Amino acid sequence: MNPSIQRIRKLKEGRWDDVLMEIRKKDVANAMYEGKKLLGHLAIELLIDKVKGTPTDDWLETIIEIAGDPRVANTATNYRKWWLPIGQEKIAKVRGWLAKEDLKLFLKAVDEYGKLAGDKDLLRMFPARKKFLEGLFEQGLVRNARLMLGTEAAGYVKKALDKDYQINHILLTGGLKDKAVIYLDCSNFYIVEGSHNFKIWVYLAKPTNIFDSYSPNFSLEYSDLTSSVIKSYLTKFPNWPYVGVTHNNNWLNNVIDFLYTNGRKVELEDIMSKVDYPKYLERYGQPYLKKSKFN
Repeated sequence: MNPSIQRIRKLKEGRWDDVLMEIRKKDVANAMYEGKKLLGHLAIELLIDKVKGTPTDDWLETIIEIAGDPRVANTATNYRKWWLPIGQEKIAKVRGWLAKEDLKLFLKAVDEYGKLAGDKDLLRMFPARKKFLEGLFEQGLVRNARLMLGTEAAGYVKKALDKDYQINHILLTGGLKDKAVIYLDCSNFYIVEGSHNFKIWVYLAKPTNIFDSYSPNFSLEYSDLTSSVIKSYLTKFPNWPYVGVTHNNNWLNNVIDFLYTNGRKVELEDIMSKVDYPKYLERYGQPYLKKSKFN
């Protein structure tokens, strides 16, 4: 057995080892393994399978360094070489890990815009919106995400990161150059959330396939994110409810009420701060989880 693969097999989840740097080398990763797959294929398969929750930065960087970002068109050369051979299950797992990175970039874009524009309302509500979205990840509800940025919003992120960072996102056009939007697949409900005065849209099923595109030339306009998505949703799921919630003082209760009314449970303590949670219960009480008519 190859010594690098042997060391990776023995690695405990999340542990650092010099072999992670060794396997990243192109000549090592591209070496054939027993006349079948490349060494890099076997290495990333082993690392992916070992992770039960969220990978460490070192492990995720190793996987991406070898195989590249899997959120690209399935016709891309790199995708066909590295990701296609390891299968859709592992691809979906890595895309799920990268979804959390997308959320960090979305929040960074919103925060930077609020500060630069001096938008007091946005900044006032930002902590609660941030905690809500991060809480969905903490509960393990988010399977996938898609980041969308206008050119100015992408600039906010790159400036905040202060390095040459390649952001994997869908381009927003048509007057949305300073906007940031994120799509979250939470398994039995789906969210489209945006910056500025963009509503938070919640659907009970996957509303559309437009966020699945990883083409580098793909872009979306405002009408695509609202009317086109709603039309697609109602075509696929006639009479199924959805909601578009304005970010005001009651926005979180409106989202929670919609989810619980339709049988979608979220752990409230995870999506609110320790200060906001008791205030919420005092004002609204514990929501009642109804049996869903829509599954």
